[in-house]
Amino acid sequence: MAYGIQDPIDLAKVIAGMSYGGLMDVARQFVAMNAEGERDPKTQHGMASTLFDWAEATVEEAEIEAAAAKAATQKAA
Repeated sequence: MAYGIQDPIDLAKVIAGMSYGGLMDVARQFVAMNAEGERDPKTQHGMASTLFDWAEATVEEAEIEAAAAKAATQKAA
């Protein structure tokens, strides 16, 4: 799912609209993801891999949380 991001300019606009605290949180996650040394964020491939893996994990986690919240709401009704 593309979530309205179609090119680097769209991505840049999203990032520019984030708070500094939000950006720091993402940066901390990137550093933690690369701490094991499986990818080198100093390379194009390493950074692209980091960005993709982070985005995929973040979306997956949000979808799981949304599904759990929906199930809880339906169970309560």
